[in-house]
Amino acid sequence: LYFVWLWARRRLLLMPGQGSWRPDFDLQRRLVRVGTPAGIESGLFQVGLMLFQRIMAVFGTNVIAAYSVGSMLLSFSFIPGVAYSMAAATLVGQYLGAADPDRAEHEGWRSNTMAIVTMTTFGILLAVFARPIADVFTNDAEVIELTILALTIFGFAHPFMAVEFAIGGALRGAGDTIFPMISVFSGLVVVRLGLATVLVNFFDAPIDWVWSVLIIDYALKAVLLIGRFRGGSWKLREV
Repeated sequence: LYFVWLWARRRLLLMPGQGSWRPDFDLQRRLVRVGTPAGIESGLFQVGLMLFQRIMAVFGTNVIAAYSVGSMLLSFSFIPGVAYSMAAATLVGQYLGAADPDRAEHEGWRSNTMAIVTMTTFGILLAVFARPIADVFTNDAEVIELTILALTIFGFAHPFMAVEFAIGGALRGAGDTIFPMISVFSGLVVVRLGLATVLVNFFDAPIDWVWSVLIIDYALKAVLLIGRFRGGSWKLREV
């Protein structure tokens, strides 16, 4: 309410326009076209995570506990990833709006490089200090070893996670929200859930094999997103 009051009093840089308050249906259709795939992508991601935990449940509560610790620590790694995703989306969108697609591409790649460096550093720290980190959360020897295993595997996935954040953000900034949704479906739903299910049900694979599927999931998404961004079709989209 405070910000609405500031906006109405014209105290913000973005001020009320002089046009009509009648709905702009063309603009609303464009918003729905861009926003719907992003919403579906988030839904697929959350459902995929829940189903993956369901697959892990057959290994017992200690595995779930270790994975939960690892996932919680991943949320800290995701902070710079989200930041670079927002930066890439903003810069790519701005330069496309300024009719400078080459600069938009440059900023997308630059955001990607910075995200990889930052998140890879986080991943290395997680793997190197996995044991002291695990010791903080539990004194159960089995859970500690499982947590170390999870953090090490997650550490290897960090460079690919960085690409998903940065390049995915760059594509969304260009209005290409459908392809990131497709990449999440391909990596998380098809590869991670599909391969994990096959490993557990048909090969009686150990948990380290199941967790290693995460690396394949993120690597596939990284390849798909880089290929899409390098192709340049996003430069021609009308938002």
